[in-house]
Amino acid sequence: MRSKQKKNIMILGIIFGIFFLLMDISIFNDNLGNNNKATLKSSGYWVISPFIIDDDGGAGITWAQAAGQPWCNYIGGVYVIENVTVNAGNIGDAIKIEDSVVPFRIENCTVYNAQGSAGMAGLKLINVDNGQIINNNLSNNQGHGMIFWGSTNNNVSGNTINSNVENGIDVFHCEENTISNNTILNNHFGIYLRGGIGATSNNNNISHNIVNNNGWGINIGVKCTNNNISGNTLNTNANQGISIEENSEYNLISGNTVKNNSNIGIWVVTSSNLSIVKNIVSDNTNSGIMIIDSTLNYVSGNALFNNTVKGLFLLDCSDNIIHHNEVYNNSIGIELFLSHENNFSSNTIQDNYNYGVSIINNSTANQENLFYYNIFENPLGINANDSGSGNFWDNGIIGNYWHDYVGVDNNDDGIGDTPYIIPGSAIVSIDNKPIFSDDPVITIASPSDSDVFANTPPNFEIISEMGAIDTLWYGLSNETFTSDNSTVSELTGNIDLNIWNAFGNDNITIIFYANDSAGKIGFDEVTVGKDITQPIISIISPSEGDFFGTNSPNFNISIIEENLESTWYKLSDGIITIDSPPIIGLIGSIDQTIWDALGDGTVTISFYVNDTGGNIGFDEITVTKDSVAPIVSIISPSEGDVFGPNAPNFEITVSDGNLDTTWYILGDGIITIDSPPIIGLTGS
Repeated sequence: MRSKQKKNIMILGIIFGIFFLLMDISIFNDNLGNNNKATLKSSGYWVISPFIIDDDGGAGITWAQAAGQPWCNYIGGVYVIENVTVNAGNIGDAIKIEDSVVPFRIENCTVYNAQGSAGMAGLKLINVDNGQIINNNLSNNQGHGMIFWGSTNNNVSGNTINSNVENGIDVFHCEENTISNNTILNNHFGIYLRGGIGATSNNNNISHNIVNNNGWGINIGVKCTNNNISGNTLNTNANQGISIEENSEYNLISGNTVKNNSNIGIWVVTSSNLSIVKNIVSDNTNSGIMIIDSTLNYVSGNALFNNTVKGLFLLDCSDNIIHHNEVYNNSIGIELFLSHENNFSSNTIQDNYNYGVSIINNSTANQENLFYYNIFENPLGINANDSGSGNFWDNGIIGNYWHDYVGVDNNDDGIGDTPYIIPGSAIVSIDNKPIFSDDPVITIASPSDSDVFANTPPNFEIISEMGAIDTLWYGLSNETFTSDNSTVSELTGNIDLNIWNAFGNDNITIIFYANDSAGKIGFDEVTVGKDITQPIISIISPSEGDFFGTNSPNFNISIIEENLESTWYKLSDGIITIDSPPIIGLIGSIDQTIWDALGDGTVTISFYVNDTGGNIGFDEITVTKDSVAPIVSIISPSEGDVFGPNAPNFEITVSDGNLDTTWYILGDGIITIDSPPIIGLTGS
């Protein structure tokens, strides 16, 4: 009977689907994309009441029935709900989908105000597969933003999930779902992946989400395995950034940025076979990573720094591998309590201001932990304090590097000749194979950073600070080219001209290397400039051919040069030549003393500019100096002549090689009047 009812419902749905499809074709014929998807309406185009889709035909409508609604389409084998706004009114879920295996997509929708009772959400998926939840806003719900229960192969991407009273995304008993590129802020838990008795959440991918300002960031609950938590940003959450709860195994925690959380960055309890790798965990109020009662975990490649208390804390842990981490600027770099048989190798533990490593006293519980090939450099505190029992600080072949080791290495095998004693209350705590580093230390005394050179290559001077140099060599490089290395036999000399000529105008890095007889290498480097372009200087004023008298000319010049060194000028009258001191600025006056020293006649003024590489540019002009006043004589009228109303005629003589203007002035003792310029030697 139910099968017959389902068949009738399906037929009815097909009829309605054909009707609405034909209506869509007639109205939107021109709006079909290449993928046969109808053009999206604007967000919030449909404002509808909460609804349930139950593909078993139980509590709500089926997908086929939903496709008969204007807010749902069936496109290319995928049911699509888009541009819908749903206000749940604090009663139940906004959108609920259950018992669905057909492909569907919910996109560009806004759902809010879901009920605050347990298990209510803006969007709830129960026993749902093959869904895509894309670019929706699932915020401001009294319950959860979104719930996954018993669902598989769903993709949740690009959504905004903020300010929900419960969790942003709550995942229970789900597998092979992808939750990526979502923004999840100000929820109780940002993302909560949960298992339980008879239920697990496995093989889910949670990546590249921004999960900030929540109570907790991402929480992996009990019995959740093989999940990938990668590339997420988890900052300023009120408790942990990432939490891994009991019996969760084989999860990958990789490439996350976990900063400024108010408790612990990454917290693990009673879990094994986790890979916690390449995370940045910093500035958390308590510890960077805290692992409790856990075994067989791999912690590698993490940067653990600026955490208020500890970079890494192992509590009641065993058989974990802690490898190749950078642990710095914490109060305590690494602390062990009730922990044994853990392996620490190739870690850099530096600049922690109380302890690099602290093993707390507790009977024989802290024992047989192995430390080798680590770098301990904590000058503000103590490199390591061992108050446990029977811990190993070398593996029988090599130990650790200790910045305060004072022994020697007479046979040059890289191992100190005397042990390094680790302080603490342990009866015996010794590194028998301390790494001895006596790499040659050299310093480039010259050239200096930012020096500039032209076609002539730099001279160099190398200072050997430590170690015996066996071979010394250098190489040059810029962003596009690296020269061959050149071996030198002395600590002073010149960079090879052929190597220098291979570079044009650019910043060039010069790296000097030195090795010793054991092959250990030290180096130092500087970056200099090469400038082979001549500076450009132009004289704006005075101009070519200008005349000047006893007062020196003013000048105005322009200069094009990035590495300006100095500017000066030179004056020459053909007999004497005088250089000025360096001048400051582009505008000024020729030095009067220099001008006075020149004779009358043609004067060449040359301005020069050089750069820090020694390139020189110049410009010059020729002006005339004439310091002798013209001689003018009045032939007529004569002294004492008397004239009536008619103005007198005049005749004058003028003697000057550089005559410019002639004029006269009349004055009766009361008024004085200048004439305009006159032409010729006679007139009225």
